[in-house]
Amino acid sequence: MKKALLGLLLCFCTTAFGQSWPAKPVHVIVPFAPGGITDILARLMAAKLGEAWGQSVVVENRSGAGGNIGVVQVARSAPDGYTVLMTTTSVAVNMTLTANPGYDLEKDFAPVVNVSSSPNMIITNQDGPKTLGELIQKSRANGLIYGSAGAGTTPHLTAEYLFKNLAGLMPCMCPTKGPRRR
Repeated sequence: MKKALLGLLLCFCTTAFGQSWPAKPVHVIVPFAPGGITDILARLMAAKLGEAWGQSVVVENRSGAGGNIGVVQVARSAPDGYTVLMTTTSVAVNMTLTANPGYDLEKDFAPVVNVSSSPNMIITNQDGPKTLGELIQKSRANGLIYGSAGAGTTPHLTAEYLFKNLAGLMPCMCPTKGPRRR
């Protein structure tokens, strides 16, 4: 009797098959304006991943607030792998510059792959200083005016805190007990 009941129950069971991924388009959120290196890399990767997966990979730019608008959008999305973030070190920097950036880097995200790395460079016009020593000397005499990707970006912080401190152009403002939050 038990065997007959078990056999009858097995007739009503269906086999569960795992779904292949991706079964729908994957959205790559770039938290910066179109045309920058992060956007370009995301679009190059999207084309290749789309071919490999046989599924659309859509790059969406959600710029603003130093990248926080796009980052928050991904943090609030369903954790199903269909919305991913392509970002830079700004995602970590913003955690220290803003009291409440709208996301928790450790709780809301899982790193997948390091796509690239790039150096920061110091470049002057052809009539400017030719060596780092000349740049520091001229900066001490006249101040240092420079361009960067924006306030709070890695190039900005590198120029302001690392370069200016190491060059002796300003007193060290580095925190001694971990990152400071406003």
